[in-house]
Amino acid sequence: MEKVEFKTIKLEEPKTTGGMSLFEALSKRKSARDFDANKFLSLSQLSQLLWCVYGSNREGGFKVVPSAIHMNPLSVYVFMKSGTFKYSPETLELLPVKEGDNRALSGNQDFVKDASLNLVIVSDFKAKNPYGFDLDENGRNQCSLLDSGHCCQNAYLYCASEGLKCVERGSCDKEKLTKFLGLNEHTKVMVTLSIGY
Repeated sequence: MEKVEFKTIKLEEPKTTGGMSLFEALSKRKSARDFDANKFLSLSQLSQLLWCVYGSNREGGFKVVPSAIHMNPLSVYVFMKSGTFKYSPETLELLPVKEGDNRALSGNQDFVKDASLNLVIVSDFKAKNPYGFDLDENGRNQCSLLDSGHCCQNAYLYCASEGLKCVERGSCDKEKLTKFLGLNEHTKVMVTLSIGY
């Protein structure tokens, strides 16, 4: 994905069979913080990764990850060399947000700029609660953290199965990311991940 154009990118349909066994992927899952700055994921790998992280696996928009109270409040942003994109699980597309290499903006550690890509997972704290009961900010934060954790685990398992490196991160300038992504006041950065070789 090194020379991808900065425009809407159509992703491939997810593969739902084959691959490494779950138990083998679990045995290989680990965090890594050193990345080859000159090696990038293919479009096929990126498509599959994003589906594993927050794609839909059945009718009704149900996700491959569980969602507390079924609010599905998350969005996933992808920071790559060519630009920053927002993942659309409904249309299997990457929608352009900002052109240029802003990978370093997604974290405070030196290795972030060398990762093939960085994912920034955000949550809409005004997402509709389908059950209708009141949920305060603390409750929404807990639900969002649970949902984000499921996304991270799926990213780790996909990376383990593909021989990729992955690390989840909480160390980032959330205020700067919020401004850069143009998020509104009730959408919050929850977690970031660096992924690559």
